[in-house]
Amino acid sequence: MAGVKVAEVNDNTVRWTVDSKTARFEDGETKIFFDNPKMKFFEKGNPSSDLDAETGFLNMAKKEAQLEKNVKVVSKTERMALFTSRLFFSSEKNKIWTDDPVIIFKGNTITRGQGFKANPDLSEIEVTRQETTTREKK
Repeated sequence: MAGVKVAEVNDNTVRWTVDSKTARFEDGETKIFFDNPKMKFFEKGNPSSDLDAETGFLNMAKKEAQLEKNVKVVSKTERMALFTSRLFFSSEKNKIWTDDPVIIFKGNTITRGQGFKANPDLSEIEVTRQETTTREKK
């Protein structure tokens, strides 16, 4: 399929969308596989964060996603960016997480860790095994 858009809407409010130039169903599967998916999360109808990856899939039955390769999450509400190689999302739990290495940029602060769990807008973020440094302003 080409030009695919998937969304979850509750009570006439969009919770998240996934856009992909191409996608495919596996025979007999409830999974949609995406190439270069772009996911948007919303809070009270307003965009809260954007997620990009090279590949991924959405399990329609479980409302869970796995995104891989150069995963980037940019929070509009928290003004931070997170980078990792693989990320999981649960619509039911409204959480994103990974056990892989992460790098988070917020202002002059760089946080590195091995795994994290957060709300999709990167609020209430918990980084495991973290190391934080501050960049000097130029």
